[in-house]
Amino acid sequence: MAQFLSRIILHLVFIKKDWQLYLDRSTRALMHACLARVCRGLTAEAYRFGGVNFP
Repeated sequence: MAQFLSRIILHLVFIKKDWQLYLDRSTRALMHACLARVCRGLTAEAYRFGGVNFP
């Protein structure tokens, strides 16, 4: 029997105009938790969540 396997990998980037800092550590952690919950609800695998604040 034939089997079809696929994997779709997405890289999402959220950026604010003029690279302004707007997420503190607690807000960033909450956003990552919400994204993980959405992935679980869609039965998707979340490889990694992270963030960087640029000056």
